[in-house]
Formats: sequence, structure tokens, C-alpha cells
Amino acid sequence: EVFNAMNGSLLWKNKLTGLSYASPAIQDSYIVTKTIDGHITLLNKFNGSQLWQYDHKEPSFVENGDSSPVIAQ
Repeated sequence: EVFNAMNGSLLWKNKLTGLSYASPAIQDSYIVTKTIDGHITLLNKFNGSQLWQYDHKEPSFVENGDSSPVIAQ
């Protein structure tokens, strides 16, 4: 879920493929998320639309957290 920083209203939400313990990476108009089922997803920061998704094919086995994705150019 993404909220308006000024008034707290919901801007958009997107259902991920699984739980995410990692912080999302945010840059320009993109948000990258990583879920414990092994999916890395790129979302549009302004409307939440999915731009692409990569299936790592190996779930995370970390119980108390997960590594956060990084955006490289």
C-alpha cells in the first residue's frame, strides 16, 4: 500500500505474490519489491502498475528478514 505523505490517504495498493520482509528499493518512478517466494517485481511508483516480474525460482529461507533489492543503472 502507498499513502499520501501529506494527508495519509491511500494512493494505491498492489497485491504481491507473497510476503515481503525486505524494504522496497525506490528510484525515480520505480519501486522494486522482493517477496519470500522468490519474486522480484518492478512497479510504477505513481499508480502501482506492474511493469515486470522475475521469478528467482528459489524462495528465501530467512526467518527474521530478507535482503532488500537494489536498483543499478
